[in-house]
Amino acid sequence: MSIRFPIDIWNLHERVKKDLPRTSNNVESWHSRIKSDARHNLTVNKVVEFFRLEQSSQLKSTSSKAQKKEDKIKRQVNEYKTENLELFLTGFSILLMEY
Repeated sequence: MSIRFPIDIWNLHERVKKDLPRTSNNVESWHSRIKSDARHNLTVNKVVEFFRLEQSSQLKSTSSKAQKKEDKIKRQVNEYKTENLELFLTGFSILLMEY
């Protein structure tokens, strides 16, 4: 089976390997938390406290189910070998069907 573009040049492949977000959902999630607080008289002090919590990782950014999915995706990407493309794609299709 011939592939048109090697997987290692795919944008998401490198992002996953470097532990970077695959989407902007983390930004959207962060924004929705701020927005919900803004409806309840958001003050500068509340924003500063929010940033402190964010920086100290006391705000849970992903659910355990989402984290498990991310871990499985990262493991799948890290185990990729160019000579096993069919196995790699099969593994990903199974992984995607789980969620």
